[in-house]
Amino acid sequence: MLTRRQLLGASLAGAAFGLGGPGAALGGDYHLTSESKPHEATPATPVAEAAIEHDDVREVLARPWKYEGVAITFTGVIVELRVAPPGEGYPCGEDGSLYRSQLLMTAQYADGESERLLIAFDADPVGIHKDNRIDVVAVFGGMHREPAEGGGSWEWPLFIASAIALAPEDAG
Repeated sequence: MLTRRQLLGASLAGAAFGLGGPGAALGGDYHLTSESKPHEATPATPVAEAAIEHDDVREVLARPWKYEGVAITFTGVIVELRVAPPGEGYPCGEDGSLYRSQLLMTAQYADGESERLLIAFDADPVGIHKDNRIDVVAVFGGMHREPAEGGGSWEWPLFIASAIALAPEDAG
């Protein structure tokens, strides 16, 4: 089992994907603040184990108004994973809603292109780790910004997941 220090401290995603030094990709700690708005947890539902048809996230990002509140499915590889202790969370999105876990992932498309996304999830995705390929069912949640080490900020499209599961090729 990996410790919290191993998950957050190494931040191999930053070095491996050109995102800066250790800790740069998903900096900071989980917390509850008086400024953060609590988020009501939605029970996670499992993704069907059969192959599912995936949506092209680029279409959602180009025309977000068409997909407001619409759940889409997509797949990708986890670059970094953060899970807060029970009762705590990470602020996500412009409204600062708290979520139990954040997954920075690279969504992959049939044409070979890819997109970096941040997934917020109201549960601990037990059994899912860095470098796993996962299937996600989520709604678009706007953009997520975090301060970057050394100044500036990171910005990723945010998706609020209702279900996360290992993709069939990683599940076996």
